[in-house]
Amino acid sequence: MKKALIVISSLLLLAACEQAVDTDGWPAHEEKLVVAAYLHLEHDSIFAYARVGRTLPLGEKFDLQKAMVNDAEVIVDNGNRSFPMSRAQGFDPYDFDFNYAAVAARGTDDRFTLTVSQGGNTAGAAIDVRSVVLKFDTLWLERGFNDFGYPIYIVHYRIPAPGIGSDVECRIESGIQGTSTWQDVGSFTLPSQTNRPDGLLEGSTTTWDPWSGTPKRPTFRLTLIAHNRAYQNYINSRWDWSGGDSPFDPPQKNPPFNVTGDGIGFFWYEFVGEPVEIQY
Repeated sequence: MKKALIVISSLLLLAACEQAVDTDGWPAHEEKLVVAAYLHLEHDSIFAYARVGRTLPLGEKFDLQKAMVNDAEVIVDNGNRSFPMSRAQGFDPYDFDFNYAAVAARGTDDRFTLTVSQGGNTAGAAIDVRSVVLKFDTLWLERGFNDFGYPIYIVHYRIPAPGIGSDVECRIESGIQGTSTWQDVGSFTLPSQTNRPDGLLEGSTTTWDPWSGTPKRPTFRLTLIAHNRAYQNYINSRWDWSGGDSPFDPPQKNPPFNVTGDGIGFFWYEFVGEPVEIQY
């Protein structure tokens, strides 16, 4: 009897969590392109990535295959030149899924305009790239041990704040010096506000060495990546399943899209600094 009561109570609880949405009175669906695109600036090259989809009617069950747009024309204009983004599929090295991509040499003009066209709809955005110098002012390692006796490494850092309106990310890899064997071992984000009066971001983070069983000195490679503000707006508009927020209640209620016209979304850029290797 107790088991029956528990089951019934559970079903009632689940039923209470459901909420019917009355679509009467909602405006008619107007299809929009949904764009998330960015420029990855590294050395003298531009790696461009874009994910293009479409909005679906409120009363229609979401279908990813139907939502994706794989026949769009995607063009980036830069000064007196332009380059198309071709159909592609996959993940770039930094875990962003896309269905269009391109590689081009970086020119002298810092204004980039994105145009996405499909089925009579045209969306676009423009960004002005501000060049930044990403470098470590100070970087050192400290060795310690975790609660299970395994070695860990504490990375202490100071870097000049880039000042382009968003946080700075640092990717950490561990490898064998002099070889091309590297493994991701973590990343951390440096807040855009400075922690020192002289304009330096400083702090520390803990990482580990997957090669600790080999006869070598621990070697780490750190790479700084700075995004502009549109990237932070993009991140804030997404539901983070690990953050405990509801997918219907994102941290940022009204995202400041910079893609306009017949579309919504974000177009941003990021700079990648020169990797720095450090040994313990």
